Amino acid sequence: MKRKPLLRRAFKTFFRNWGAYTILVVAINFLMLGIVVPLTTFFTGLILRSNGVPYLSYTNVGWLLTKKPVAVGELLILLVIILALVFWQFAFLLFGIQNIAKKQNQHLPGVAWLAVKNLGHLRVGSFLFFLGYFILVLPLSDIYLNSPLLSKVQMPAFIFEAVDKSWLLISLVGLVYLLLFYLGIRLIEVLPLMILNRQHGFAAAKRSWQMTRHNSWRFFWRIVVLGAISVLTTTLLSGVLYQVQVYFDQKDNVVAFISAVINMGLLSIWQYIIGAFSLVVFILVLIFNLDDRDLPKLSPAVADRPNRHRYRRRLSAAFLVLLFLGAEVTFNAVYLQGALLNRPLTISHRGVDNGNGVQNTIPALNKTSREKPDYVEMDIHETKDQQFVVMHDENLKDLAGVNKAPHQLTLKQLIKLKVHENGHSATLPVSTNTCPLPSVTTKNCWLK
Repeated sequence: MKRKPLLRRAFKTFFRNWGAYTILVVAINFLMLGIVVPLTTFFTGLILRSNGVPYLSYTNVGWLLTKKPVAVGELLILLVIILALVFWQFAFLLFGIQNIAKKQNQHLPGVAWLAVKNLGHLRVGSFLFFLGYFILVLPLSDIYLNSPLLSKVQMPAFIFEAVDKSWLLISLVGLVYLLLFYLGIRLIEVLPLMILNRQHGFAAAKRSWQMTRHNSWRFFWRIVVLGAISVLTTTLLSGVLYQVQVYFDQKDNVVAFISAVINMGLLSIWQYIIGAFSLVVFILVLIFNLDDRDLPKLSPAVADRPNRHRYRRRLSAAFLVLLFLGAEVTFNAVYLQGALLNRPLTISHRGVDNGNGVQNTIPALNKTSREKPDYVEMDIHETKDQQFVVMHDENLKDLAGVNKAPHQLTLKQLIKLKVHENGHSATLPVSTNTCPLPSVTTKNCWLK
């Protein structure tokens, strides 16, 4: 059977039921951002505090595993709960969007309960597959099927710092992203098949691979079209609002302030609307792409249920948009008056400020201290003869031109080295042994 172009069909379906879709997306975003994310953040902090863990980082993984196994176990349990909530969120969206598209007229609590029951049918193997699937597509999850919980997962900054130093690594990361993007497209129907048709993880992956064998370019094009619509409309609106603000800035301060508050609110509203539009249209494309045999059959009572509440839902959606706009206007008014602002802490990273010297050296520290930062961060390495030198890098090659680690040289050898950066040169600060290591914060105690 020849079908209409999926993207055009999804557009028509969205605009025919935009009120119900807006309510659905606003409801799930409010639940996840307003309740779930704060709760998971609270429990993560509680686990760390109760177990005496100061922070989580790749640098203390070994210490955590050997010294804090209870904390690791509790964090793993929390991770499983978070993944279950992510799966439930996508099940809620898929069931809800299908419910609206097929005119089943189920209420939000019914859709939420259906998503819970679907989670109950998830087997251990499928759940582990789900974990691997999202690890695979995580770098690209912001493009489609975005989740407020997944958006909290960020690539560590040190990885990007290391990559930026090598064109080979940049090329390798680019190739990896292209591969992940291709795999993400080939496995794009996995979630609809797992959730709507209750297929097991590997069976859903196999079926998705078959379905996208000759359609990968089409899915790529649909993603590009949705992204272009979002970027272009947001850019156009931002430009218009900017020009409006420039005009009102020439008036008195009260008019300019009111204009800024309203413009910020309108831009925020639009970003939510275009985000909901992109998400719903893309999921509709995934659902419409499934064959009838891939979708569960509706009972006659559900399939024939009349759609009596379309206009009520549109009014409810409009009310939610206006309510949100009112909240945004209120927040912006308070924010622009400075009532919510706190003075941020200033921390000098490695003792420099805007390239005013060589990192972790005394000349740079002296210049930076005149800027009166709240804190200065410095790095320490142990030398071959158990002394201490102020240095960040594991190897001296970049700063001193010596292809050795600090622990391979003695203090006497390190004193003779010159480090170069930002057009400056300096010697390495070293320990004078005039005070014990715990007193490194004492002024002029152990650095020279």
